[in-house]
Amino acid sequence: MKRSLLLALMFIFVMALGACNGDDDNLGLNPVDGDGTDDADGDVVDADYTNVDNPACTFDCDESLGMFCNPYTRECEKIACNACDDYHPCYEGTKCIEPKTVDSANPNPAGIGFCAKSCEFDEDCDNGFTCIDSRCIPLAVCPNTEVASMPGSPCEFGPDIWPGRECANGDACVGISDMGVACNTNLDCANNSQLAGYKDIAYCKPSKSCAVAGCVTPCLLNGECPTYETTNENFKLCSGLVSGTCYCDTGVLFPCPGEQDLGDPCTFGAMYDEKGMGCVEGLACLGIEPGDSTDDCATAIDCQTNYGPNGTCVGDHCGMSVCTIDCNPDGTCPEYNGEPTYILPTGPSMCYCTFEPYGEPENTPDGDGEVDGDVEVDGDVEVDGDADVVEEEAEPEAEPEAEAEPEAEAEPEAEVEVEVEVEVEVEVEA
Repeated sequence: MKRSLLLALMFIFVMALGACNGDDDNLGLNPVDGDGTDDADGDVVDADYTNVDNPACTFDCDESLGMFCNPYTRECEKIACNACDDYHPCYEGTKCIEPKTVDSANPNPAGIGFCAKSCEFDEDCDNGFTCIDSRCIPLAVCPNTEVASMPGSPCEFGPDIWPGRECANGDACVGISDMGVACNTNLDCANNSQLAGYKDIAYCKPSKSCAVAGCVTPCLLNGECPTYETTNENFKLCSGLVSGTCYCDTGVLFPCPGEQDLGDPCTFGAMYDEKGMGCVEGLACLGIEPGDSTDDCATAIDCQTNYGPNGTCVGDHCGMSVCTIDCNPDGTCPEYNGEPTYILPTGPSMCYCTFEPYGEPENTPDGDGEVDGDVEVDGDVEVDGDADVVEEEAEPEAEPEAEAEPEAEAEPEAEVEVEVEVEVEVEVEA
C-alpha cells in the first residue's frame, strides 16, 4: 500500500514537473510576445475590439468638456463637431440638428445646432456620435458652439492675420500675406479698389499692410465642389487650384463660372468683379493686374489704347483681362464656335488661345508646328518678331502694350496659387 502510494505521488510530481517545463501553448498559456517563443520580440497579437466586452476607459471621460470614451482604444478622446445655423448651412448629406430636440437627455445646450450625418446604425457615425432617428447625434458636449468661418469667409492665417477666426473641421485657410497695399484699419483694405474682389477677407496687419485670408474646402474625389443643403446662390461653391490641390470657396478666391465668352473681359482680382463676369465653363480668365508697374489712368478709356478693348482702370492704374481656352496638346489653337483662335503671349510654361487682338496669328503654330515670325520671348514677356507687321496691321489693337507688362504670366489661379506657394502656409484642420 505504501509502495503504491509512493509511486502515485512520484507520478504526480513528474507530471507537474513536465507541466512547468513543457510546451506552454499546449496548456493554454501565452508567451510574453504571443508568437510561440519565449523572446519578447514585439510581435504582439493585436487585440480584437470588434466585440467589446468592457468598453470602459481607464479614466472617466468628462462629457461636459467634450470628452467621450472610444470603446476600441479605451481612451478618452475629444469630440469634433461643426456648429450650424440658418446663415451657416451644412453640406448636402448632413443636416443642421439640435441634439436636445432629438434626445432630451443630451448634454448639449438647447438652441445650438450641429451638422449631423444620416445613419441607420451607430457604426455609420463618427466616434463620439450615436444614431438616433436616422441622424448622428454627439454624445458629449461639442466644444465648438460658435459657427466656424465658411468657405470664402475670413480665417486665421499665421499670427497676424484674422486671429481667432477658425475654419470648419476639414477645411483649410488660404492666405496672401502681403497685397502691397498700405493701411491703418481693415476698412482701408476692404475699400481699396485693388482689393475689391477680396473685400470680405481683406485684413490690415499690425505692420500696416493689407493681407487676405479665406477658408476653402477640399474638392470631392470627382473634382467637383460639395453643395450645401440650400438653394441660395450665395452659398454656391466654385473650385480652383492651390499648389496643385483642388479647393472650393464661394467665389472669393476662385471666381465662379459666369457668362463671359471667349475674348470677353472677365473677373480677375479687382477687375470686372461684378456678379456673372466670370468666364463660361471651360474657359480661363487671364489678365494683367493693375498696379504701380502699369499705366496711370482716370477712366477705362485711358487704358484701352495700350491695353486693348478689355483695358480697365482700377485704383488709378490700368489693367486688362480676357477669357481664354487651352491650347491643343500639340501647341496649336482650337477653333471656337467655328472661328480660329490664336495664342495669347504668356510665357514658355503656359499655352492659352483667344481671339484677336489678344491672340496673335503671327505667333500661333499651324498644323505642322511652324509659326510665322520670331517666337523668341525675352524676359519682359514681350514677344519679339513681326513687331512692324503688328503695328501696321493692328496698331489700335495694342497687343505689344498688353504683353509688355511683367504680370502677363498670370493665370486664373495665379493670384492665389502662386502666392500661396510662397506662403507655404496652407493648413488643413482635422
